[in-house]
Amino acid sequence: MKSIRSRLIISMSISIFVVLGVIIGIVGITVRSNTLDQAYSSVELQAKYSSEKVQQKLEFAMDISRTLASSFEGLKKAGDADRANMNAMLKNTLSENPEFLGIWTIWEPNALDENDDIYRNTEGHDGTGRFIPYWYWSDGNVHNEPCASYDVPGDGDYYLLASNSGMETILEPF
Repeated sequence: MKSIRSRLIISMSISIFVVLGVIIGIVGITVRSNTLDQAYSSVELQAKYSSEKVQQKLEFAMDISRTLASSFEGLKKAGDADRANMNAMLKNTLSENPEFLGIWTIWEPNALDENDDIYRNTEGHDGTGRFIPYWYWSDGNVHNEPCASYDVPGDGDYYLLASNSGMETILEPF
């Protein structure tokens, strides 16, 4: 009798351990799956939030660029394209937006006011006299110098890509 009883207890114990093992395995797999799903959802939500913040910052900067471009175009059409006033607008825009690294405008030869010869090698102009000021932050202050290498592929992509395509262009960060 003892042997049947022992076999029955052993058999039931093994069955219970197998059933418990299967239940623990299923619960473990389910918990792992749910945890991974939640982690992926959380990461996806955080990435979406971060990308929206970047998008907002880019749109803000692009809106300022578009507004300045429209203002400059309006001044030119009105015959009031004063380079000093336009420089003041650029400097003021940069001063009011300390998160910007710099701001610039580049005009084709004599396209602004046909006075490029007068402005050769003056502040915000190079040897061509083109109106090409680059306003930037340095040591907590706003400075101005002419844009450099704007006509050199690679270095001048910040200008050349938009100029050649006729479309707004955003470059990769560098």
